[in-house]
Amino acid sequence: MGFFQALRLSKALAEHTGTTINSIVSPWSHRDHLETVVWSDILGKDAKVPLSREAAMRVGAVARGRNLIAPTIARCVLTLWRGDEQLEPAPWMHRGALGVTPYHRMLWTIDDILFHPWSLWTVERGAKDQILNAARIPYDWWELDDSGRIMVRPSPDAEPVPASQEEVILIPGPHDGILSYGQDVIRQAAALSALALDRAENPDALTELHYTGDKPLTDPEIEEVVNMWLAARKKSGGARVGFTGKNLEVKTHGTGSEQLLIEARNAAAVEVAQIIGLPAAMLDATSAGSSLTYETTEGRNGQFIDYGLSTYMNPVTARLSEDDVVPAKQSVRMDTSVIRDIAPSATGPVTED
Repeated sequence: MGFFQALRLSKALAEHTGTTINSIVSPWSHRDHLETVVWSDILGKDAKVPLSREAAMRVGAVARGRNLIAPTIARCVLTLWRGDEQLEPAPWMHRGALGVTPYHRMLWTIDDILFHPWSLWTVERGAKDQILNAARIPYDWWELDDSGRIMVRPSPDAEPVPASQEEVILIPGPHDGILSYGQDVIRQAAALSALALDRAENPDALTELHYTGDKPLTDPEIEEVVNMWLAARKKSGGARVGFTGKNLEVKTHGTGSEQLLIEARNAAAVEVAQIIGLPAAMLDATSAGSSLTYETTEGRNGQFIDYGLSTYMNPVTARLSEDDVVPAKQSVRMDTSVIRDIAPSATGPVTED
């Protein structure tokens, strides 16, 4: 039994028993967060555990970058070419499998090669080894052994078995994955996010009522003084003028630390954009010395494709253009017109109804 049939059987069994195999129907489920727990148990809570995809996606800039790249590329349908002649696409290019649409298959393929070095598909072949169906194997369901063989689990809890070249398509990504070479940047951004959350929950007091009297105040007296100050500030004109007695001094504290935190988080977002391969502005971050320039939507999207998306599109189309996927002298491309050809919004002179 091939892996495609095994996955189909696993899904049918899950539906029959009323259980759900999330890794087939919904690839959001990953095992690596459990691995992080194990590392923490063994090495202690302060140990530097392997960075998981779930932890990375809790960083706003990483999630923004992923949600720009993967869904946008998934919108671009696969097309088949012989030289400059466009051919009728193979059925598997526009056909879903195992309850997963072609859109989601490509979405999670790009997700794989963003965070990891590889993505893996399983295929069902017909006459002359032509591909009939193709499905992505969740990243946690397969691995490479010490000899470089692809080991696949037909179901989440099954023992891995070697896969033959006819059963799978291994898609190399453009790099080792941001969980590998970008982990220091992501950890820094995550630490700054945690610091910002802590600062939001426990902000510094902007105003200090400093008591200079000789007799210490009791807690109820302190609370009464603070409440009186707050009440006076809320009255008309209270934001401009305040009054204190001879034993009370008002000290105001600046917000420099908060500004430094904002700048640090912006710098971290810029670094995240750099490791992902996107312009910083697309992650709502600004580079030092940057300036706003007028740019058309078409031109901006063209740069997005050429200098951002192509980093992840080209490895996929290159692998799908190999002779074990499509016939010799044929190639697979992605139709980016859905991104480039965006009609401008209707504008014109204001007219009366």
